[in-house]
Amino acid sequence: MTIQGQKKSVHPVCPYCGEEANHTNGWERRTCQLFLIHGFSIFLHIRQRRFKCANPHCSHYTFTLETSGFKAYQHRSDSLNIALFALSIFFSDTALSLLSRQFGLQINRESIRNLFSHIV
Repeated sequence: MTIQGQKKSVHPVCPYCGEEANHTNGWERRTCQLFLIHGFSIFLHIRQRRFKCANPHCSHYTFTLETSGFKAYQHRSDSLNIALFALSIFFSDTALSLLSRQFGLQINRESIRNLFSHIV
């Protein structure tokens, strides 16, 4: 199952310098995996607007706004990452990746290791 969404912002503010952006610079598409619902894998396709920072001295020329529940370049929702982290306490990374595949989650053991190293 696929859900598509688009975030709208009234006054985008650069997260790096705090300057309000007044120009757009295209779009960015992201796909994030959510929890399973009745055994179905759910993917959220997010279309985010890229903004051009108005500050010429800013370290970043363009930026996208964060979506609640998803960090930048994150492929799984925060709630799914928390659930996987909780299960990683009881299972090895290989066992958890095999178990996850049985439930329709697309995650390999390297991703589980990276998740654990980011949290700890």
